[in-house]
This record gives sequence, C-alpha cells and structure tokens, in this order.
Amino acid sequence: MMIDKAELEASQEHWRRVFGKPAPTATERQPTQEERIAAWAARHNPEQRSAPISETVMRIRRMLDVPGSEFAVGAERYAADGTRWRRTA
Repeated sequence: MMIDKAELEASQEHWRRVFGKPAPTATERQPTQEERIAAWAARHNPEQRSAPISETVMRIRRMLDVPGSEFAVGAERYAADGTRWRRTA
C-alpha cells in the first residue's frame, strides 16, 4: 500500500481540523551553515575573544607553577568520586 502526497496532506488537514490547530504559516528560510558561521564570526570579533590578563591572574599562575608540584610517585590525589588514590608508578 502506497501513500501519496495528496493523501498525506488530506490526512494532515483532517487532523488539524479535528484538534482545532491553526493552519501552518509559511516559515521563513533557515540560514545555511555557511551563513550561520559568517554571522557567528561577525559577532565574535577576534579582538574581543581574549580578555587582558590582570596582575592577579599572573600572580596566581606564578604561585601554581612551583617545581615538583606535579603528581609524583607516592603522592595522593582525590578522584571524582571522593576516594583517595596513591600514585605507585
């Protein structure tokens, strides 16, 4: 059994009347992927992408960059579930 386009449209119109739904209006054209990318690029100016680094941020980065602070053998860390893990190798 094949359902053609006319039967499909008739069925849609019938159930639209049954449920009291308004007829669909003509929708405006959706932008293509290239148009969306171009609009995104226009909104996101490259000069606005990176905020200037403040002195506070630089001070914190220097504090965190301490030699030997890596995850060394024997050091313990907390996993995502809260358990403690000791590095063995």
